[in-house]
Order: sequence, then structure tokens, then C-alpha cells
Amino acid sequence: MCFTINSMEINIVEVTSRKLLRTFIHLPAKLHKDDPYWMPTIYTDDLNFFNPLKNHQFDSCDTIMLLAVINNKPVGRIMGIIHNQV
Repeated sequence: MCFTINSMEINIVEVTSRKLLRTFIHLPAKLHKDDPYWMPTIYTDDLNFFNPLKNHQFDSCDTIMLLAVINNKPVGRIMGIIHNQV
């Protein structure tokens, strides 16, 4: 999916591989690298949290993880979650 805003082309990429998942997880650290108050998460915890085989909350949810990319550089991320259990 591709959008153009103020002549900037923004591509939306679904996270479908381990490489993209690592990019998704590490993106906040890259975005906040110059912030002296930024405290990164524990990346192994994030890998486990976003892994449907290890996080059984995914059993009752439909999820999608997306990256926003400009000029082949990730600039944003979002995760959509629909909880199906009543």
C-alpha cells in the first residue's frame, strides 16, 4: 500500500518475516536515539510478546503489524488488534 502526502511517498508494509519483526521492534530506539531520557525495552521480551507461538493472547485475537516506510527507511509502526473473545 502506498500513500503520497506533500509529495512524500509513504509505503505501508505488513510485518510478515522475522527480519521485518526485528525492524518493528527496534524502530522506537532508532527514532528516539538522540533523546537522553529514552529507555529501550528488553528486546527478547518484545520478541516473545509479538510471537504468536509464545504469546497465547494471540489465540483469541486477530492482529496485524505494519511499518510506514519512506525512501526504504522505516519511520513509523502500528499494530492493529481485534479481540474476538467475549
